[in-house]
Amino acid sequence: MDAYCAVVRKLEAHFEYLEFHHVPREHNVATAILSKLGSKCTQVSVDPTPTDVLMIEAEDDWRAPFIAFITDNMSPEDKAEHEKLARCSTNYVVISKELYKKAASNDILMKCILRN
Repeated sequence: MDAYCAVVRKLEAHFEYLEFHHVPREHNVATAILSKLGSKCTQVSVDPTPTDVLMIEAEDDWRAPFIAFITDNMSPEDKAEHEKLARCSTNYVVISKELYKKAASNDILMKCILRN
């Protein structure tokens, strides 16, 4: 963050008005989640030799309609299904293509996962 601050300080002469606000991490849930996702990234090496591929039938991803509705505004053609999805999607947020459910009582986001 110090490097970003230094760049902004160099550019501040080009603006009429500049204001900084420090937001503690516990009050900035989206940033906290993004920082955790970034720390989980690892470098993956891929073996270029061909191998046999086993095809399995993937289970339906219950999250897909929510993600499509929130990010792309895509919804089912059935009016009742559309209304249900619109109503339920207010409890969810998409961050970096991942679906999170908002807790009703606080600002905690819970990552939505596939059922096993």
